[in-house]
Amino acid sequence: MRLALLGLAVLLSVCGAVPLAEAAVRPLMDRGSSPPALARVAHNSTIYDIQQALNAAGYDAGTPDGLTGRRTRLAIQAYQRDHNLLETGEPSDALLEHLRRAAATPRQPQPAADPAVQALQEDLDYLGYSVDATGQLDARTFAAIRDYQRDRRLLVTGEYHPALAEHVRKAADDEELRRQQSSASSDRPWRGRERHGRRPADRPTIAAVQQQLRQRGYPVDTIDGDWDRATEIAIRNYQLDYGLPETGRPDAALAQRLRESNADDLSRRRIFNVQQALNERRYNAGRPDGALGPATQRAIAEFRRDNGMTPIGALAPAVLAKLGLDAAGEPLPRSRDRDRPPRRGGGHGDFTVRLSDGFDDGDYSRDPAWYIAGGRFDVRDRALFSSVPPASGHRKPDAGELLGDVLGQALGVRVEKASDPAIAVLPAPFEAAFRIRLRLRSANGREGSINFGAYNGRDAGSGYRITAETIKRDSLKLWAVEGGKSRLLATTRQPIRIDDGDWHRLTLERQRDGDIRVIFDRDEVLSVRDRSLWRFSGLSFINTRGDWWIDDVSLSTAD
Repeated sequence: MRLALLGLAVLLSVCGAVPLAEAAVRPLMDRGSSPPALARVAHNSTIYDIQQALNAAGYDAGTPDGLTGRRTRLAIQAYQRDHNLLETGEPSDALLEHLRRAAATPRQPQPAADPAVQALQEDLDYLGYSVDATGQLDARTFAAIRDYQRDRRLLVTGEYHPALAEHVRKAADDEELRRQQSSASSDRPWRGRERHGRRPADRPTIAAVQQQLRQRGYPVDTIDGDWDRATEIAIRNYQLDYGLPETGRPDAALAQRLRESNADDLSRRRIFNVQQALNERRYNAGRPDGALGPATQRAIAEFRRDNGMTPIGALAPAVLAKLGLDAAGEPLPRSRDRDRPPRRGGGHGDFTVRLSDGFDDGDYSRDPAWYIAGGRFDVRDRALFSSVPPASGHRKPDAGELLGDVLGQALGVRVEKASDPAIAVLPAPFEAAFRIRLRLRSANGREGSINFGAYNGRDAGSGYRITAETIKRDSLKLWAVEGGKSRLLATTRQPIRIDDGDWHRLTLERQRDGDIRVIFDRDEVLSVRDRSLWRFSGLSFINTRGDWWIDDVSLSTAD
């Protein structure tokens, strides 16, 4: 009897040790350590066979040991998820049977990856829905679609269709922009549209595209083979310039196109002709040498901006056309006055530039010499700047205010009390036919009023004058002023926006027959005939109120 009881106690102690032994060695098994001898008590042949079958099917269950560890459970869950089984993570005879049947079934050839599905998977993964970009619709992709639809409060179908892919793409673009802005605000570099590290092309191809774009004057930060934001913008600008679909993506086809067109687009003769044409239009491209250097790129960028294009230093067919060059960069037949915009009607003669000033030397008192007849001017931001504050308060008028009254009566512009106009004069006698051009900019949103044109005698406010007020955006006015009397010749009918803070080109031109026209940027906004004035003493600029910059001033006269 005692022997029987002793044997029963030993048997119970051994049975109770089984779960304790398994609990003790399980952490070691999860770390991949070899099981101690005690673990043999917990070995299960079914679990062992399941582990072998999972490993054979590509699911990492670790070294088969007959124990249900963490890696084994994760492998079982992955298998169950991929085969639309209930995800329990637990081994069973039914699971082993499913594994054996799946292994015995001949595998069908995998379908080719669908680029549209792959793009959807990339965007879902970028948004945080864990999915591999295989290009094939699998259980994980369907689950990610369901999670996305649920999070975005869409109809939860778990099905793929093009409308869903477009919705996901836009969400990924918005998230990308948010990350970009967040990175910029924290002064951390942003590495561009490499959603979870996937480049649209290999590094050498991207580097080749970057190099070709930079040679053409499209801004690229570095030539390193990384697809960053600057590279995408440069590609889009190139595609826009050449009428290509705007994808912004570097690929082998784009690299080949750039490489094959290199000889034509960057030929020294073509660039030489562009430099000459820019210099003739008072865009300083430097000495023509056939190289697309920094000075030439700055001149091209300025010319593009003045003609409504993206202000970058890159040539394009539209730039050549506006410069009077054909597609090969050869000059088209034209008059010497190459920058004259087309005009309705005839009667044009040729003009020759008499003097010009871009204020690049920082000195307005020489080459040519401006004279300041009132107020204060200085060279700021490579332009002639003046500032006249608006009126404030009431007091007895002084000499400056009386001058303002005279200007207001003679020029047809409102001159506030307590404001002294700033007057800059450039003496240069000429007769009859002339063209005065300048670039003009005002402070964005601030009140302002200006007057410029050809003067005669000792009165800087006489002659043919153009006036504009920023608070009256609907008009420029053209006046004829002589002997203290003014006549309004014409007023623009279309709206003119001159107080937007941008540069605008303004031209006053008169022909020998008395035809006068005013050009704002590239549009002829005024046209009238007047033959009352004949001789002129120079050109003048009068700021009666506001902050104004003038640049690229030129005076041309007829041959």
